Amino acid sequence: IGRLSAGVAHEIRTPLTSLKLFLESVENEIAISPEYEEDFRIAMKQVKRMEATISRFLDFAKPQDPVFSRLDVGELIEDALLVVGPKARQQETLIQKSISRRLPKVKGDRKQLGEALLNLMVNGLEAVSSQGEVQITVDPVELELGGRLQPCVRIDVRDTGPGIAEENMNKLFDPFFTTKATGAGLGLSIVYSTIQRHGGEVMVQSAVGKGTTFSMLVPADV
Repeated sequence: IGRLSAGVAHEIRTPLTSLKLFLESVENEIAISPEYEEDFRIAMKQVKRMEATISRFLDFAKPQDPVFSRLDVGELIEDALLVVGPKARQQETLIQKSISRRLPKVKGDRKQLGEALLNLMVNGLEAVSSQGEVQITVDPVELELGGRLQPCVRIDVRDTGPGIAEENMNKLFDPFFTTKATGAGLGLSIVYSTIQRHGGEVMVQSAVGKGTTFSMLVPADV
């Protein structure tokens, strides 16, 4: 499936890039034709949507090896909140955060961990309706890895959405599984593989009508 995804993504990306370049080249002409402005905006939005889908396919098919460094998880959280903040305000969703002051540093890839966080936060926002709530909680914990307790940082992303049906719980991290009307079903699969490459774990708790909590546990750099 991974090789198939990579091949299909490559074949689509080349003509899509040509289409995008063409649209950009005629943008100035469209700018003086108000009746076409909305059509152009929609076309460019759909091109960007396809580009994002292709990128997710490639991330799944051939994930990049992590470039490790010492990271402050609190900074990763703040960076992610800057990105999702406008969407939360637009749909009137409250984001609450609780970050422990005694967090150890973690050893990880800033870009990959940041994208995993964004995936979970965006999922949380999409799960709640207007006036809902997403809670981010970060605490130091210990996780049994390799037969011994390993200091970790636990990041919980909880939403007050409708929850996940029990029959779907064991499929959440499967590639291409999704309950959304749109989407490739790769976001949670990429989160899972990212945390696995960092030596951590991903867990989920959910109950229909009571919301969902996704937890990322990343080993501390001690």
